[in-house]
Amino acid sequence: MASSQDKILVAGGSGFLGRALCRLPADDLDRVCTVRTHRPNDLEVAAFSMDLTDAAQVEAVISQVRPKWVINAAAETSVDGCETNPERAFEVHVTGTRNLVRACEKTDSGLITVSTNYVFDGRSGPYNEGDCPNPLNVYGKTKLEGEACV
Repeated sequence: MASSQDKILVAGGSGFLGRALCRLPADDLDRVCTVRTHRPNDLEVAAFSMDLTDAAQVEAVISQVRPKWVINAAAETSVDGCETNPERAFEVHVTGTRNLVRACEKTDSGLITVSTNYVFDGRSGPYNEGDCPNPLNVYGKTKLEGEACV
């Protein structure tokens, strides 16, 4: 494996965004992905099993990999599912992000987290970083809370 200067860990490697990030050409980067339940057959990079909601597991994986950067592409992506199971949405988007923050602090790894346009109410746009968020659903509210952890 490359040095930690070259390593990027992508949390959520089995999701749409995570898989896309792991497929990007990167000659001088060593990418490692994490998956919660199953490793996709087309994932061509190293992968670790990691449940973001398990702080000890998150810390163990990040301590082992020691990446320079962690990209948090993991999410409970079903907006309707978040409405029916807000506890799970909170666990993944807030607790999981907090677990990543703490583990990254211990290894001096940078953290990039991916948010969503659902943190806004959709009344205007396009939005930028300075716009005031106003989420209208559980998905948007928990993603915004996750941003606050970072």
